[in-house]
Amino acid sequence: MRKNVLEGTKKIYYSVLCSLGTLAISIITIIIGAFATGDAKNVLLILGLLGGLTLIIALTGLILQIIGCSECGKEQKMFTYALYAAIAAIVFTALAAIIKVAFIKNLFDLLGDISSLLITLLIIRGLILVFTDLNDIEMVNKGRNVLLIFIVAYAASVVIDFVGGILPLMNVTGTVILVLGLAATLIAIVAAIFYFIYLKQAINHLEFSSFDAVDNNTVIDAEAKEVDRTD
Repeated sequence: MRKNVLEGTKKIYYSVLCSLGTLAISIITIIIGAFATGDAKNVLLILGLLGGLTLIIALTGLILQIIGCSECGKEQKMFTYALYAAIAAIVFTALAAIIKVAFIKNLFDLLGDISSLLITLLIIRGLILVFTDLNDIEMVNKGRNVLLIFIVAYAASVVIDFVGGILPLMNVTGTVILVLGLAATLIAIVAAIFYFIYLKQAINHLEFSSFDAVDNNTVIDAEAKEVDRTD
């Protein structure tokens, strides 16, 4: 039972590693865009290269996440729901990129963000249910804590984005808006790190439980053979 969840969780783990990489590049991009001096062409070239690198890493992470959810979904339906949310996020993001009407574009952006959040929440929920079946109370409690952290972080990001959206209307300086943008990114990184650590711990616990199951099966087989010999 645990093999698919274990292998799928490993792929999800590496997809989150990709997400952390894109977030780190986003911070570098913001800093370069705000404080870079010198030849504008060179700055634009660097920003373009960083943008391309971000796209490659993001696509790699997306593929790993989809494959991981698909594998885990063979044993726990929450991961299948996470897979559906991932597909929805792709569709909404694509529509937001294509549509030019501001209101509709923002609506699809919001739906894409919500779908992305649901992916993470459903994956964590799926792992909580897996560890509940394994009677691993420690990982169940840790999962619930990470779930709460993600919800709080998302709420904080929504507030920051809202404030950042109305500040230009109040003639607030660009530096304040930049700081808010960095704050939102840092909050996302902190939440992602907690999630990343939890996934790593989940892998370790799943591997341990798998080895334990193998050992138990070996003992059972040995006892069965001993009974056969006695008979």
